[in-house]
Amino acid sequence: MKQLPSLCIAKHKGKLLLKYRPSSENIIEQNIEMPYEIHVVEFENEQDVADFFKDEERKKYIHLVN
Repeated sequence: MKQLPSLCIAKHKGKLLLKYRPSSENIIEQNIEMPYEIHVVEFENEQDVADFFKDEERKKYIHLVN
């Protein structure tokens, strides 16, 4: 079963290209707090990106990134 963030991305014609959990051993330079995960996402066009950011279902999980 796909995870909810991936389903929200796909709903707006997006594709999750990479999900990465960095470790301190892999960082060359750092000026921010270490993120838990980094997602690289591709959308077909700007409207799909805008729709993704307005998605109410996605907003329910935004607290996970803060």
